[in-house]
Amino acid sequence: MSAPSPSPTPKPVPGFEALSNQIYVQRPAPDAPVGGATDPTTVLLYGWGDGLAKHVVKYTAGFRVLYPRARIIMVLSPLSEAIRRSLEHKADNMLPVVDEIFSGGAKVDPDERLLVEVMSNTGGLFFAATLKAYEHRFGPGAHMPHALLLCDSTPGGVVFRDNVGRWARAMAMGLAPALPWPSALTRALCYLFFWGNHLYELAIGREGAGSYASRSINDPRREPLTAARAYFYSKEDDLIPWYDIEEHAAEARSKGYHVTAEIFEGSPHVGHMRLHPEQYWGAVSRVWNEALALQEAGDKSE
Repeated sequence: MSAPSPSPTPKPVPGFEALSNQIYVQRPAPDAPVGGATDPTTVLLYGWGDGLAKHVVKYTAGFRVLYPRARIIMVLSPLSEAIRRSLEHKADNMLPVVDEIFSGGAKVDPDERLLVEVMSNTGGLFFAATLKAYEHRFGPGAHMPHALLLCDSTPGGVVFRDNVGRWARAMAMGLAPALPWPSALTRALCYLFFWGNHLYELAIGREGAGSYASRSINDPRREPLTAARAYFYSKEDDLIPWYDIEEHAAEARSKGYHVTAEIFEGSPHVGHMRLHPEQYWGAVSRVWNEALALQEAGDKSE
């Protein structure tokens, strides 16, 4: 596997150490309150497509309150990298995540309790790339150990024609503040961009990134069955339809994953925490405790 490609100088994020221009780590303060004995030791959070650090850190701040002694790793998810780059390129760029968590070179750390949250489809793409990076680091078939995978507003459907309009709208929303012309023009350009990228992938025989990510997290060869699964979503999300998420959850159950779901009323795409903070963080705590209980029960049965 090649070394990560050169990338722009990381922008500083207060309270975080930059591992790359996408990956930031925040270590607990020496005087942080003592957390619970079963709290996660690491929280790995993948932001939504083009989510700025100043917005994603609102989630890391919530995790810091909930788990004061956890190391928090924040991964930003630029759409340009997610769409244009190959899986191998994205996996290269996720190696710092793997090396930070498994810094001793051991593929399993018995003292590590890892909670993973992915936000929107783009966050899911980079999580799937991290699973691939872990395999490259520790060998084919190696599973990155984590107790919980929490999917916030993801994954959506993977049929291109059914979703290209939503993807174009999502990209246009992120680009709008930087462009002087009407949003309808931006959306049209994004629509053409997605079609061009889709035709290119068809021509070279490459699976779409969204399809690969959605398939990977329901594939026991890549995502271990020991990782509990939680889906956070709302029926008012206009970018990721609730029925796509429920279909993915049903497939996960059929594969043998332990699945829970938390439905939020009236909240927009990746807006559940903002609209319902008490429900959101209460649900995070609950599904984490359930995941730990399942993991401990599995360890005792072996």
